[in-house]
Amino acid sequence: QWFGALARHERGGEQRRHVGWVAGVGEQQGRYADAGLAVERPDEVALRDDRVALGWADVDEALNRVANGAHAIDLGPHRRYAVFAENSSETVLAHLGGLLAGVSTVPANFHLNVDELAYILGHSGARVLLTHHRKLDKWLQLGGHADGDPDVLAVALREAREESGLRDL
Repeated sequence: QWFGALARHERGGEQRRHVGWVAGVGEQQGRYADAGLAVERPDEVALRDDRVALGWADVDEALNRVANGAHAIDLGPHRRYAVFAENSSETVLAHLGGLLAGVSTVPANFHLNVDELAYILGHSGARVLLTHHRKLDKWLQLGGHADGDPDVLAVALREAREESGLRDL
């Protein structure tokens, strides 16, 4: 029921399954999720995990942000991105937002080792890897700050290990 409510788009009073992108102002942004529940019951819990409970308005905003972001970048001919994160509400939104935008999402479980992750990413055709930063609790690229360390490779490895949780890079 939750997915169905989010995947419908209302147009002219008629309910239709939403496929693809619904153009918005200036063709720059689209509306992917059904805003009806976000308007009718904005604070009702729509998605919960052990850290956060999101209302319909929050879910609507997040799904539209993810879907518009997916539409705005070059995901290649297969329109595919990978999601590397722990099990969480944010991970669900990353996958569902991609699906609403017509993107194939590739789950890259946080518990995979480096070889398993490399295999999945190498064979999936994903053009983008979404990573959830464990310490900051935000979606960011792996990387970081050198803090004056001139060894760029060492910095990149240290930051990738710290931010991804993968120790055997």
